[in-house]
Amino acid sequence: EETADWTITVSLESGGVELAVDEYSAFSPNGDDRKDELPFSVNLLEPEGVDSWELEVRDPRMRNPVVRRVTGEAPVPKQGRFDGMDEEGEPLRDGTYEARMFVQYENGISVSSSVQEFVIDTEAPQAQLSVDTQPQSTPVDAPLVFGGTRKPELAIAAQIDPEVDWTAVIGTPGDEDIVVDLARQGFEGPEIGVEWDGTDLEGNEVPDGEYSLQLRATDNAGN
Repeated sequence: EETADWTITVSLESGGVELAVDEYSAFSPNGDDRKDELPFSVNLLEPEGVDSWELEVRDPRMRNPVVRRVTGEAPVPKQGRFDGMDEEGEPLRDGTYEARMFVQYENGISVSSSVQEFVIDTEAPQAQLSVDTQPQSTPVDAPLVFGGTRKPELAIAAQIDPEVDWTAVIGTPGDEDIVVDLARQGFEGPEIGVEWDGTDLEGNEVPDGEYSLQLRATDNAGN
């Protein structure tokens, strides 16, 4: 008479799983090497007896909302990075997405994390800038030259995205640019305006020469 030995394991354990995205929760997968991926971390309360795991990404704007599944076998990674691509390797469109982690145990029990939202944003902050001499205006195609009795000031007007911090970068005839934090100087969007009389922040006259003006900003997604 033949007999067979069976090893039977009884496991009633399961653990919760916590998914956390990076603190900025916004990124821009546009290939500029600045926040191109979204870091995330996983905390599994019971790491033993895991069979498989799945990270699910959903677009709530779609009828079939699941746009990406990332799967693997045990062990569950403690950290990872999401590249912002769909199942076909194409970039996902800008917007708010939902991520959730599922863990399947060998005993058949499955657990899931709470939903974590994140934002894909590949659009740079927008600003419009206009300058003109005053009180006498300068024709559109003519160079802007001011400082005389008829054109003592330069009127600067801008429309900016108020959700981000802006700096004004003034290129000077010398080697060093002048960088001005607009918020610290009391300028808040969306519309700002100032008349420049040709002096620096300490009230000293700047040297004659050619100057340039740029507005710069970086949003939470790195654009």
